[in-house]
Amino acid sequence: MNTREQLNQYLRGIESRLRMQVVSKGIAVALGVALGATVALVLIANAFAFSTTSLVVARITLFLSLAFALGLALVMPLIKLNQRRAAGRAESVNPEFQERLVTYVERRDDGTDPFIDILAADTLQHAPQAAGSRVVTPKSLFALATSAGAAGAVLLWLILAGPGFLGYGASMLWAGPPKDPNMVGGFYRITVDPGDKLVRRRSDMAIHATLVGFQAPEVRLMARYKSSAKWEQATMLPRASDSSYEYLFAAVPEPVEYYVEAAGVKSKT
Repeated sequence: MNTREQLNQYLRGIESRLRMQVVSKGIAVALGVALGATVALVLIANAFAFSTTSLVVARITLFLSLAFALGLALVMPLIKLNQRRAAGRAESVNPEFQERLVTYVERRDDGTDPFIDILAADTLQHAPQAAGSRVVTPKSLFALATSAGAAGAVLLWLILAGPGFLGYGASMLWAGPPKDPNMVGGFYRITVDPGDKLVRRRSDMAIHATLVGFQAPEVRLMARYKSSAKWEQATMLPRASDSSYEYLFAAVPEPVEYYVEAAGVKSKT
């Protein structure tokens, strides 16, 4: 192996380690952005009671943020990385190169320098002082890998087993609607009893509503009879026997549709 081949092999080693550093840093940045954006967007979506619109906007924002982070911290640095940059990085660690390494890469690629072998031999003498482990230290690679692993582990835990609204929101952003039947309808929801029901005309019907996951100073029932185009509003009263709310439809004259609303959360109609 002649001096040019040895120097080219040295440059490939430096470039390879720099590529490892770029990949590790890019993944760490992307996972950090994903974790931070997830927490921030869940907090915002929670303020809107995890409405469908807020979740759609949050999901789009999350993946745009992740794509931007990957492009800026991983794709672009990898595209820009070449042996010219590797040579510059090696010279920053070992100033004794005195720009010989960068000059070698430029003249080698030009292919017109008759003294390239002499320059390679002269440059190679300084290569042992700027070994790949000095240019990109194992400590820095370990730190980046640890950061990426920690951010990924926290994000995965938040999605799969996170507590309260943070876990619910993270799961909704990344995995879609929950498979747990008890969570269907949202983290904040209103259950209504009896729901859809056939009743005798002119009979009374008590409606019970239970707030799940939140409390509200006022619970309203919105009703619209078949013969009316207007929704009518009534305040539901808390029941003494439990934590639900109650409203009585007295002498129901005709079909009526209704839903319950509290603190911006609506039940099914």
